[in-house]
Amino acid sequence: MTFNSQQIILAIHSIDSMKKWSTERKFSIVAN
Repeated sequence: MTFNSQQIILAIHSIDSMKKWSTERKFSIVAN
């Protein structure tokens, strides 16, 4: 099973944006 470097980059990007989104959600919930 070989991984395409572009797929890995995309996966990291999506995980990173998901983490950022969840932390932003937490902050907005705390702020409200």
